[in-house]
Amino acid sequence: MKILNALFCLLLLAGCQSKDAVRFRVLESGGVSVELPESLVPTKEDLDEAALLDYEDLDKSIFCLAYRETKEDLMLQEDTFDLKGYLQYTASFFQDGMDGSTFTQAADEKVNGLTARFGTVTGDLEEGGIFMRLGAYESPDAFYRLVIWCEQSDRAVYEPVFDRMLRSFAVKQ
Repeated sequence: MKILNALFCLLLLAGCQSKDAVRFRVLESGGVSVELPESLVPTKEDLDEAALLDYEDLDKSIFCLAYRETKEDLMLQEDTFDLKGYLQYTASFFQDGMDGSTFTQAADEKVNGLTARFGTVTGDLEEGGIFMRLGAYESPDAFYRLVIWCEQSDRAVYEPVFDRMLRSFAVKQ
């Protein structure tokens, strides 16, 4: 009888799950891996040819890009960064095209063996408000960044999804 009750409870819980629950998959590309919502697909037209990952969900207006920049290349450009500076550099790249933009960032933390720092950029484009989450990651020889964004009106829905994506980032050795 206890087994029957347990099965009934499991079925009841499964039936109560949101039909809109986000399902994730691990994607590996360009020496990195990240958990992405299953609805994201490779962009039909590259948003940025330099990106290791270039994914989108046009129906939900979600976009995700990942980059790698060697510390050696940054030094050749006379740009020297710590992780905080690299995240600020990344944010300023996007903020320059926005009106009324804001940028906030959190303290360093460890993510899959990398030192990481996360930030948020919000602002307005001609098409409307944008909510963007940024992740900067430091390995011994490179900086990585993960850039994810959606419409500002969808922030409450996708912020936890974006946070999961940011914290799943890993460099494959």
